[in-house]
Formats: sequence, structure tokens, C-alpha cells
Amino acid sequence: MTTTDIVTRDPRGQEPLARLLQDEINRLLDRLAGSLPDGTAATLALEDPALAARIDEEEARLTGLRAALLEGYRQWGDSLQALEDLWALRALKADRPDRLDRAERPPERWAAQRTEPRPERRAA
Repeated sequence: MTTTDIVTRDPRGQEPLARLLQDEINRLLDRLAGSLPDGTAATLALEDPALAARIDEEEARLTGLRAALLEGYRQWGDSLQALEDLWALRALKADRPDRLDRAERPPERWAAQRTEPRPERRAA
């Protein structure tokens, strides 16, 4: 793995956090490119294998942390949407409590509240 493997290849549809993390990676790569002579990455494994291994480990760690942040951010967005939906449901219930109570009743409660038995189906 190299530092460029961390960079997102498809920026379409990125969330704000993904764009922020991408900007951080881009700034790191710019700093590295400006401070290291050409060919450093290619010769690193030959000249200092222990340092190359440490760099690989840290890049893998960074990739995992980025994925965890993005997953946490996705869950954050899902929770925000769920909370908004629940408050919207509450507003609807305040306007029409009789209709929504019936619509929200789970199927097992509907079956228990039936007064007439269901007609049997005939095999075709």
C-alpha cells in the first residue's frame, strides 16, 4: 500500500466529511512531494525496509481510521434523518391521531383484533 492508495479515486457524491479528509490527504501529499527528492518512494524499500514497513503500517492505519470516520458519519446522517422522520411523524399524529394510530398498528395486532375469521383459500 502507498499513500496514494489512501486517496479517493472517485470524488463524485462525496459527503462533506469525505471531502475534508480528502483535502487533508492532498495537503499531506503536497508537503511530502515538496520535501522529498524524486525517486525517494521507489528506493525506500531497498534503502530502509524497516522504515518502509512502518510507513506501510501507518498508511494502513490511516486508511482504517478514514473508513471508520466515514462509516460513523454515515450513521450520524442516518440517525439525523431518522430523528427528523420521527418528529415529522409526531407532527402528523398531532394533526390526525385517529388515522395514524390505525396505520401504525403492527400486523400481529391487526390479526388479534379481527372479529371475523379469514376465508380459507382454495388451492389452484
